[in-house]
This record gives sequence, C-alpha cells and structure tokens, in this order.
Amino acid sequence: MRIPAVADAAQGVDHLRAASERINGANPVEALELVDCDPPAVRTRAQEALKAARLVGEAADIAHRAVSGALQGWRGPAADAFARAGGDTVDNLRQTRQRTQDTGEAGLGIADRLDEITQETSRRSTAIAQAVDGACDVVLRSDPADPNFVPAAQAVNGAVNDVITVCEKDVTEVGHLGAVLDGLA
Repeated sequence: MRIPAVADAAQGVDHLRAASERINGANPVEALELVDCDPPAVRTRAQEALKAARLVGEAADIAHRAVSGALQGWRGPAADAFARAGGDTVDNLRQTRQRTQDTGEAGLGIADRLDEITQETSRRSTAIAQAVDGACDVVLRSDPADPNFVPAAQAVNGAVNDVITVCEKDVTEVGHLGAVLDGLA
C-alpha cells in the first residue's frame, strides 16, 4: 500500500478479511487496494507544472524585453514583420504559461481531493469492520453448526459488501479525477 491511511485501513479490516475468508467471502483488503492511489505523486507533478509555468513566464518577459529592445529606433517593413513575429512568440509563451499554471493548480486540487478520498474511504471501511468485530469473532471461533454462526456470517458478508461498495464509489471518483488530470495535460 502506498498511502498510509489505506495501509492502516487494510489493517483495520484484517479481522473482517479473515472472517470473510473463513466463509469463502470476498476480500475487503482487495477493495481497499483499488483506492490506493498516489496523491503525493500527483502533487509533485503539479508542483513541477507550477515551476515550469513560472519559468515560461520568465521566458515570455525576457522575449518581450528583447523584442522591445530590438525595435528601439528600428522602423520600416522589416521592423513591422519582426514586431509581429516577436509579439506572436511572446503571446504564445504567455498562453503556454497560463495553461501550465492552470494545470498545476488543478493538479494540486486533485491531489488534495485524492487525499480526502483515501482518508474518508479508510475511515469508513475501518468503521464498517469494527461494527461487526463481534460477528467476526463468532465466525472465526465457532463451528458452523453453532446457531450464532449463520447470523454472524451474514453480518460479516454484509460488512464486506459495504466496504466494497464504499471503495467502488470512491474508485469511480478517483477515475473521474484522473480523467480531469489527463484532460489538462
């Protein structure tokens, strides 16, 4: 697990995982692995984009000063053509700076939302598992013929399904955020 909150949640649902395994149920840890995205990597890339935007902005300023300086006292058709080409270059650099800045800012927002998603998913999954801790004990320590076993197994199965549902919902949002990020690149 890359994200500490998700790793903690995997530990928090381990008792539920063991009980579910005993009744041949699904593995809630596998569901958690689906939301183990990498917000720090997204944040690093976003910060790199912001740094690049600053550098492109500096290049635009340098190009603007160079074009303005070259045009001092220069007149005529060649100067006009140079002014247009230089102006286009400066405009392109400024537009690139703005798009790169927008991408970096959006990336930081996405990284923050990914952090929120992993924290919330981890908290909710752990709470679900803790709510059926007693049922997990019954499943793990009882004989299937015990009259408490079937209701406990049903509670375990329901909790695993709830963890999977939480994770699936959040994986969908992570996917949407990834698509937004891809669209910015």
